[in-house]
Amino acid sequence: MNKNQSGEGANDLAERLGRHPALMSQIKGLLDEVENQSGALRSADEAEKALIGRLRKLGQTGLADWAEREASKLAVPPAGARRGSKKSVLVEQLWPGGGLGAEVA
Repeated sequence: MNKNQSGEGANDLAERLGRHPALMSQIKGLLDEVENQSGALRSADEAEKALIGRLRKLGQTGLADWAEREASKLAVPPAGARRGSKKSVLVEQLWPGGGLGAEVA
């Protein structure tokens, strides 16, 4: 990968993360752990536990963000969809009595 492709990828990543501020915050926290910004990680075991915790939070945040986006898609009815429409003519033709229910003898 050349320098130009790397820059484009970084710009794309920054743009996409900008649309997901909670994910961006989690990724910044993950990088803080990797770089040991707090200076608290003294052993590989401590670093492993910290990173696993951050990755779990990242996964939970990503899943929550995904669920919100999917729910918003479902809230908008597809073009041409109608609610509470009449039964089709086909139903009236297939069911005895025009789809009015069971006949009482």
